[in-house]
Amino acid sequence: MENKFLSKLVKDQFITQDEYEWLMAPKKSEECEEEKEEDEEKIVNYAEKNNKIQKVDFSYVQFLKIAFSLIRTSFSKEYIFRKSVFYCSADFSSIKFIKIVDFSHATFKQDVDFSSVIFENNLIFSNVQCNENCAFQNSKIHNKNDQKDTNSQFISFDNSYFMKDVDFQDSIFDGKISFKFVKFKQCAYFDGTTFKKYVTFYQSKFFSTVSFENSEFQGETRFTDVIFSDVANFNAIHIRDFGTFKNIEVDKRIEFNDAMLYETDFSFAQGRNISFKNARLYKIILDNIDFENKNFLELKKYSSDITRTDAIATRESARIIKDTFESQHNIIESNKYYRIEMDLWREEIAQKFGGSIKSFFSNRDFFNLTLFKYVSDYATNWIQVLFWMIIFGFLCVLIEYSQNDGEKSFLVLATLLIVCIFASYKNEFDKILRIYSLIFIIYTLLYFFNNPVDLLNTFAKVIYPATSSEITFVSLIMKLIFGYLAYQFIISMRQNTRRK
Repeated sequence: MENKFLSKLVKDQFITQDEYEWLMAPKKSEECEEEKEEDEEKIVNYAEKNNKIQKVDFSYVQFLKIAFSLIRTSFSKEYIFRKSVFYCSADFSSIKFIKIVDFSHATFKQDVDFSSVIFENNLIFSNVQCNENCAFQNSKIHNKNDQKDTNSQFISFDNSYFMKDVDFQDSIFDGKISFKFVKFKQCAYFDGTTFKKYVTFYQSKFFSTVSFENSEFQGETRFTDVIFSDVANFNAIHIRDFGTFKNIEVDKRIEFNDAMLYETDFSFAQGRNISFKNARLYKIILDNIDFENKNFLELKKYSSDITRTDAIATRESARIIKDTFESQHNIIESNKYYRIEMDLWREEIAQKFGGSIKSFFSNRDFFNLTLFKYVSDYATNWIQVLFWMIIFGFLCVLIEYSQNDGEKSFLVLATLLIVCIFASYKNEFDKILRIYSLIFIIYTLLYFFNNPVDLLNTFAKVIYPATSSEITFVSLIMKLIFGYLAYQFIISMRQNTRRK
């Protein structure tokens, strides 16, 4: 294939026809050991000094030896290496490219080194084949065209094939990045890498170990339909925007231990082992995942200002985590996600019927779940039930005393109602608040009633029907309510102490 840029240099008599033919002719790897003056250095220096030249085109050139790092430290022109072949080790380390660099369809037959390189205005590395190791560690790749609807919108590695190790550790990608349909035959290292904008690995394949440990994804992150044939390490990563790992396949193990995941979708992911130990989550989706072993120990909320249901996006996700802990006989952790599952179910009903108030009066399930939630936190909090039992018991006592001393009863009743409303609204109030609330209630009642023994006897009538001489309609309702609370207390105790 003809190279028009080099042909013009021949026409301008800057290089000879023999030199042009040498550049375009196939080489042999054995020639790497030979000493030969390289024509590329002469061409590069000429182009950098010539203001009329905006683009240096090495398309189809068959490079024998190339070491751009020895030519100069900064390159101000656009460089094209499309469909070039590099027969020997290529050294581009510690230099700066000011404009676009295009390596599309290039072939590197030996090691290539881009470590500590700065690409100021995009890198195109699509359809590249690297037969040996490829290094990009500590590089900085920018893209000033990522807002334009052009072919250079992405920093592109699409359809490339890395046959040996590839290293992107501690690199920075400042622009939209595309790794679609890439094959990583050996180890791939992205540890400590920062992706500042959108990144996709759609349908890429990692045949060996891959590591993204301590990497940060600041934009939308997509690993859709990716295949991980070996261990995939995503420990301690931070996804700050929407992320998706939908339809991934994991042959061995994938880990997200100590990760921070913001609104991440794992729907239909499948494989052998997946771990989220000590991960911080916000709206994680686990619908229809299928893994032989799952580890959800010590999950945390993404930040302290979100609710427990915000961490899990769907009821199906909560159910999967709950079932995982139940299969491991971890009842305490299972109960946590049972509560979240019920909360999400309640939210689903509220959304379906147009809000909580409408749902409360129009849907029996929502009514039952609301009662279940505020009485015992879905049978997982026996202290909360005990709290309501005492509150209700004293309320019954107030009704008994209301005929004799209405003013005092009204004041205590008002105090109790305020505490009840506050406790209901703040469903997860801490233990200290509960204890002080109980002490305050008991102290108030004892203060307002002259005969505490009579008070306790009246309270006993509510708890134990045999102490009551007669049954009225009001007392019957009280006993039914107290019976329901007693039932909730029993199942809440059992839920937290049962063993399989």
